[in-house]
Amino acid sequence: MSVTSGTDRTQSYASVSYLKDDGVTIGNNVERITGNYRLNFKMGKKISVELLSNGSIRNQRAPGTRNTEADVVYGSNFRNFDINPYNYALKTSRILTPYDESGNLEYFRLNYAPFNIINELNSNYLKLNLIEYKVQGKVEYKILPQLTYSAIGSYRFTKSEGQVHILESSNLVKAYKAASDPTVVDNNPFLYTNPDAPYAYPMVVLPNGGFYNVTTNTLTNTYFRQELNYTRILVSIII
Repeated sequence: MSVTSGTDRTQSYASVSYLKDDGVTIGNNVERITGNYRLNFKMGKKISVELLSNGSIRNQRAPGTRNTEADVVYGSNFRNFDINPYNYALKTSRILTPYDESGNLEYFRLNYAPFNIINELNSNYLKLNLIEYKVQGKVEYKILPQLTYSAIGSYRFTKSEGQVHILESSNLVKAYKAASDPTVVDNNPFLYTNPDAPYAYPMVVLPNGGFYNVTTNTLTNTYFRQELNYTRILVSIII
């Protein structure tokens, strides 16, 4: 939606837009609101002013992810608990169905814990929030018909935040609690081994709850420029 108005000395433009995309996979959607405003006005024959501002708010949800880890033996990278729907559909056997014959979620063993991709997308997800705002001003002063002075200044602020929600029902959290028998305890890499007791059994260090990780980045930028423009027509050729 946009609105435009003005006179011979003043012109203004304002617009607001809204976007909602539910995505093509479960657990992936985005919402965004954007606003723009622009004002031009003339203060006499020699001075003109331009004001511009725009801002946006974006909220996105995506499947949870972890940083890649390096395999120094084979010289490759890998990612534990990768639940990207595209990778899952590409690499998973069709025998592993998300629902059983009764229509209930069907779980299989992965990382020593029960796993279902639909449950995982609902209990292990990432929220991305972005706020951005910019304001800019410009002043022009015509000193002579051929000589113009202008000054431009702007301020920009951006803040992005990533929230990783890993609930207690997720496969990742259950893997950190998997200690059902001695075989699992000896082989589960997500259990804790006390370095002061190397012969003791690995133990569970996450008996309750899950994980909540937040990463915040902010950016502030200021800009200022002055110009002196001289324009003169030396030769005019009309054909």
